[in-house]
Amino acid sequence: MSTVAPTQPRVLPAPIGIPAGRARAPSCTRPPLASSPTHTPFSVTPLGTPVSAARAYSPPPHSSIITIPTTGSSPKTLPPSSPILSSSPPSPKVATPSSPVSPSSPKDKEKKKLHKPWARMGALFDMDSMLGALDPNRMAVASAPEPIKACIFGAETETGLAVCRALLHARNYTITALMVDDKTPATEELLAQGVKVVQVDMDSPVSYARYLAGSKAVYLSSNVLALHAILQHQHEPKRTEIARAADRCQLGKAVRACSRAKVGHVIFRVNACGHEVVENVLGKTKVVMEAPEDLDTLGIQHTVLHTTVPYNRITEWLDDGPNGLRLNVPVPDDVLIPMFAIEQTGDYVLAALRNPKRWCGQEMHAIAEVMTPYQIAQRLSKVARRPVDTTHPTREEFDSFESHEKLACRWDAWAQLVNHEYVPDILVKASKQDVPNEWSFDAWLKEDMKIHQRLKF
Repeated sequence: MSTVAPTQPRVLPAPIGIPAGRARAPSCTRPPLASSPTHTPFSVTPLGTPVSAARAYSPPPHSSIITIPTTGSSPKTLPPSSPILSSSPPSPKVATPSSPVSPSSPKDKEKKKLHKPWARMGALFDMDSMLGALDPNRMAVASAPEPIKACIFGAETETGLAVCRALLHARNYTITALMVDDKTPATEELLAQGVKVVQVDMDSPVSYARYLAGSKAVYLSSNVLALHAILQHQHEPKRTEIARAADRCQLGKAVRACSRAKVGHVIFRVNACGHEVVENVLGKTKVVMEAPEDLDTLGIQHTVLHTTVPYNRITEWLDDGPNGLRLNVPVPDDVLIPMFAIEQTGDYVLAALRNPKRWCGQEMHAIAEVMTPYQIAQRLSKVARRPVDTTHPTREEFDSFESHEKLACRWDAWAQLVNHEYVPDILVKASKQDVPNEWSFDAWLKEDMKIHQRLKF
């Protein structure tokens, strides 16, 4: 680079605020732009240089004089930069028309946010730090009750799965599902909910005894129908007798295992009224207790839950008749049938578990509504807007040998209704306070999709 001999610098008036006698740094100017000129008196790099180049700029190592063009007639010179200046941090960015402004960095955005009043208030008042142990979320976690360990026998069955669903919805139970058959859709559903599923053999208490230890709640159910279905090679009445004896044996083993494990509360469910029956007589505590080897004698806190005829059995009773739908109920039209929603079995179990003072040592009957076959047909006809009639069976037809063979182990339970041995009005039923969302027949009709398809509405 050629150097220009220094000339006498021009005398400029002192800027405002600086005494005239004080030495000041010579100003730097650059050739005017096409638009209005920009005066940058604090720049130590050649003007017009991009910002990125300005940061990396350093004077030539062999140059003692740097010449910077000015707008005047003669050039001005600057002394070489000292080591102190060369090691100093880069000068502030100067926005010029020839150098676009870089986007704001995240730090700049955070600074701008803090300038907002609400941002400063949020930084000053950190509610989590201020509340500490009084934070409602922390208090809720600290005060949450310990999960209650529960074992559900027969979790793959319709009622067992309903109990598991209710306990999961209650959110304070740790469930172990004990299944004889773990290759069912219920297994996939429970595993997806985080439930521990165990395949057991009801004839071998060793397969489930260790899971009962520490359990505060156990659901146990009679299983006559499943056992009856297995014994297809047997003929009636031997088939029913063997099924009941096998069920009684399995229940006895399970109850003794519960006694040894010192479980808290056993809910023992027996099916009733046209579904199945234990030892021929339903509703009599003495006979029901003999099936699981007398829970009272073993000293186990328990509740006997009598479930009645499920609403969804109506779907199985309906078929097509000559003038509409036909309701095939095996009893005469004037017999009162106690009914309930089997989907809510778990709600009755929860009612007993939540109020042990009332239900321990007692019997609970799940009866949501009582209707005759004729009344059921009339209500279905009104909803479906098409004729629904019964088959009008007589008492003689019910007592016939054909009826015994068809109903098998269910016949005894239906006979109690026909003979008025099972009287719903005098039984202890779960109240609306125990099961506040108990479904009426109309409520079930609105919820059940299978009956919608059957009635085509």
